[in-house]
Amino acid sequence: MTQSIEITVCMPVWNSGPVLKKTLQQLATSAAAVDIDIRRLLLVDNNSKDDTVSIAEDEASRNGWELTVVQGEYNLPEAREVAINRINTEWFLFLDDDVRLPKEYLTELVDCIAPRIGAIQGRKGTNQERPWEWTQRRVHRGGTHATLIRTASVSGLTIPSGIDVLEDEYIRRAVESNGYIWIFNHQARFEHDSMDRHS
Repeated sequence: MTQSIEITVCMPVWNSGPVLKKTLQQLATSAAAVDIDIRRLLLVDNNSKDDTVSIAEDEASRNGWELTVVQGEYNLPEAREVAINRINTEWFLFLDDDVRLPKEYLTELVDCIAPRIGAIQGRKGTNQERPWEWTQRRVHRGGTHATLIRTASVSGLTIPSGIDVLEDEYIRRAVESNGYIWIFNHQARFEHDSMDRHS
């Protein structure tokens, strides 16, 4: 049984023009299928030099989303922390700029919402492991490519400056330390389209 919820979509970006439009279009389609109200698209932009912001402006306007762009020199952990500290909805979606959401993806996440659930993580569509194998491997590292997170579960989060990678696992541990459950949903599959754009 799905429910209507309001969310913020948080997206770290950097010269994302080649991939961003399709990502946002598929996001809109997936949100419409489950009656998710995207209240705001929040970009944390590492000073892009291309048309990243103008693409986001066009898609936000087309879909009726409020757009907030925060620009500065941020690495990925910093960008995620900046985003978390600007959320004003009960739930938010971390979405990578090159992730393609199938129509049913957000439905699969929303169907898992319950009072103790703090985050619901999906699975890359290219992954061929059996569900239990994937879950067993993923419990050693959370992921935030396309993950729905309850804002209260990360309230006041500060990511230490020494963490340059694995910030997603740090976020998972924070969710669990705050008394919530992080779900690995093997049925929710997304495509990661162009991970090799940046070194």
